[in-house]
Amino acid sequence: LTQKMQLRLEGNERGIAKKYTTSNDAYQLYLKGRYHWSRRTKEDILKAIENYKKAIDLDPTFALAYAATAEAYNSMGKNPDAPPKDCIPLAKQAATRALEIDPMLPQAHSALADSLALYDWDWAESERHFKKALELDPNISYTYVAYGGSYLEPMGKPDEAVAALERAVAIEPLAMIDNCILTTTYIYARKYD
Repeated sequence: LTQKMQLRLEGNERGIAKKYTTSNDAYQLYLKGRYHWSRRTKEDILKAIENYKKAIDLDPTFALAYAATAEAYNSMGKNPDAPPKDCIPLAKQAATRALEIDPMLPQAHSALADSLALYDWDWAESERHFKKALELDPNISYTYVAYGGSYLEPMGKPDEAVAALERAVAIEPLAMIDNCILTTTYIYARKYD
């Protein structure tokens, strides 16, 4: 029975926890990067990028670390931390590398979509990548944050942006950035209550 279950699980690995790297040290650096990125100060974002780069040095095929690097550079471009021209091209480069390694990585599609909206105003390609990210994994809160804030709001779709941010908060109710962006999305949608 155990062998039959194992064969059945191995036949369909989508939806099963994916192994992103074989290096525990690289994964630990990635987790440290996520911690710093979640704090959203300029210093912390720089520490996040530093940790992601160290993780990539240990495992150059660690696509998730490239995608996280892209998210961090996108964050810098959204904040007054750096001029977009200095960081968004780096985000696009990291997201593109992540997709070269793993074309089915939702975080990479989301990060590239965010860059395309923020910097290039390439709305069609941005939407295509956001939709691909959501199709691949509809349970990543930050995809909804970026989709609502970087794509839906600028496209003049405030109700859809609110719905996306409410979904993000439902997935990760304690995420500070999700709640912050939801609040500004309510304001832009004139839902002051």
